[in-house]
Amino acid sequence: MKKVSIFTGCQCIDNPGEGGWCAILKSGEYEKILSGSGRETTSQRMHLTAAIEGLLALKETCYVTIFCRAEYVKGVIIDRWKIRKNRDIVARLYKSEYNHEVNIILNATGPETIYMAACSQRAREEAYRIS
Repeated sequence: MKKVSIFTGCQCIDNPGEGGWCAILKSGEYEKILSGSGRETTSQRMHLTAAIEGLLALKETCYVTIFCRAEYVKGVIIDRWKIRKNRDIVARLYKSEYNHEVNIILNATGPETIYMAACSQRAREEAYRIS
């Protein structure tokens, strides 16, 4: 199985308010950047969107490590928390045919922080682009 790292970041101007998200997918030398934004959104939704969009972008079953800063993401994706909010984006993941082996690392230190910082910067740009 291919190994893929997904680095995530989000930024909300207000919470709720305009927000942006970013995911960088990396496998060997290959990198792909995904990003987007939303109005009247929350930081939880943006963190979750970054991780889910990263997973949905994978075209084959992979061993995935998600690097993020939100315990909420781990709870929803790994522990399958029952949630009241953001059900629409979580449903997209659960309805998809994904069967990746997923591990989540919270608050990474080391070389991963370069990618995390790049995600945060891109998410900030996305949030301010629509404000």
